[in-house]
Amino acid sequence: MRAGATVRLKVGERVFFHRRGDITGLYAAEVNGTSLDVKHLPADDPYPRYAHAVRAGTTMVTLTFTTNGKKSEIALITIVVTADSGQSER
Repeated sequence: MRAGATVRLKVGERVFFHRRGDITGLYAAEVNGTSLDVKHLPADDPYPRYAHAVRAGTTMVTLTFTTNGKKSEIALITIVVTADSGQSER
């Protein structure tokens, strides 16, 4: 995904996050919205592995990187989740 991207998912689908290259520091995601359930593997790892679309709506995901105490925004991604045939969009 690139910064500014809009990703469209249906309820039940997943989107995976991964980093490329040698990065030293803390890579994390901040989620603003309720349409995604973000999974961290292992549970204490702040780096998100994937997000599961759990309900219709729009969620903003900000990917960040912290090194030497300074947090930098890498990307802001919009994820739009649409209802499957069995769920109405709210």
